[in-house]
Formats: sequence, structure tokens, C-alpha cells
Amino acid sequence: MEYSSGDDKIELIKKVEHLKKKIFSFYSEFSEDAFFQVPTKGWSPAENLNHLSKVTNSLTMSFFIPKFFTSLIFGKSKVESRSFQEMSRLYLALLKEGKDSGPFAPRREKPIGSKRQMDLLSAWNISIEKYGEVLNHWQEQDLDSNLVFHPFMGKITSREMFMVGLLHPIHHTKIVSERTGRSVQFFD
Repeated sequence: MEYSSGDDKIELIKKVEHLKKKIFSFYSEFSEDAFFQVPTKGWSPAENLNHLSKVTNSLTMSFFIPKFFTSLIFGKSKVESRSFQEMSRLYLALLKEGKDSGPFAPRREKPIGSKRQMDLLSAWNISIEKYGEVLNHWQEQDLDSNLVFHPFMGKITSREMFMVGLLHPIHHTKIVSERTGRSVQFFD
């Protein structure tokens, strides 16, 4: 199968690199006070970034579950993976319906100096780098045939799950952007 829409491994890894830079740049521009400021609704920028690193680390680990194990549990896909654009539309639509994946709420971040801000930024860089590297262990066809389970999307292909791992930080960062009045653009 060929991926003309930019969804092959090479293009997904490029998206990871782009996302890494954009997210790091966006969150590093906050002053220490603004970074840790908890809004009346939702999480602070620091808490969002901490959450993104944790979820990205968990997703990375999920890509090391043996393929034979997931195929025994979830079966094999008989359809092509959806495109990044299709996954984006579906993911955002489900979030608007109030879907939530639950257990990854961050602890309250307390400002303890700019070192903590840099620690969170560094943790993000490490987690997203490892996420991009995980694709080196996968063949293109396995990304499409292997099914995994997403908490509110159900069974999706491994390629689609990888895309969700890119959409999740975009979603959170856009929320932070709206709440703080700071502009951010990704792949649009």
C-alpha cells in the first residue's frame, strides 16, 4: 500500500519532529508565573505539558506489546487505516461529545523555580522523541493490519493509534492557546 496523504512512517516521523518543536516552543514562551498559573477551569500550561508527556510515554510503551498478543485479543484489520485528516475529524468529534480517556489527570504543578519548567519541557522532548523512534520497530503493513484498543475510539489500527498520539498534544495545546490568548499553528 502507498500513502500519498502523508501518513507513511517517514511522514509520521516528520510530523513528530514538527510537533516536538512546536510544542516545546509554545510552552517555553510562558513566563514562570504564567506557566504554573491554574485557570478557573482546566489545567495550567505546566499540568497540560506534564499530562502530554505521561500519555506519550504510555503510548510509546503500548507499541512494544507483541503484535501476536494484540492480534489474539483484537484480531486483524480488514480495512485500510484512515488518513491523518480523517482521524483528526473523528478524534475531535468524539471529544466534543464528551469522550474522555480518564486516568491520566496530572497532579497540581507548583512553581518551584524555572528548573521545574525546564524539567517539564525536557520530559516532553524525551517522550516525543521516543514516540517517534517506536516506528523504527514496525513495518508499514503491520501498522495497518495490527488492531489495538483506544479508550473511546474502540478498535483502531496501530497507524491510527500513532496518529491519535500526535492529535492528543495538538488538542491540549490548542486549548491552552485559547485560554491564554497565545497563538499556535500545527499542520493546518
